[in-house]
Amino acid sequence: MDEEAIRIRKLLRMTVDELELSVRSHNCLMAANIKTIGDLVRRDEQEMLKFRNFGRKSLSELSKILEEKGIHFGMDVDSYLRKGDD
Repeated sequence: MDEEAIRIRKLLRMTVDELELSVRSHNCLMAANIKTIGDLVRRDEQEMLKFRNFGRKSLSELSKILEEKGIHFGMDVDSYLRKGDD
């Protein structure tokens, strides 16, 4: 596994608590049972907008944070999180 894949794997395993989110965005993620960044980026933007109290402002906030980290909504995270690659 190359360094970039290892970096992304570590990011995907981080909890959303480690992101500096607004209280509203954080509460929406908790209510949707989204606990890790991997849980978050598995979903696409349209799916996120279906969660209660999660609107365009929250989506924009999260998209910006994810972009800064080099990841995005709708990612195929399974290849990064496979067992046995540690």
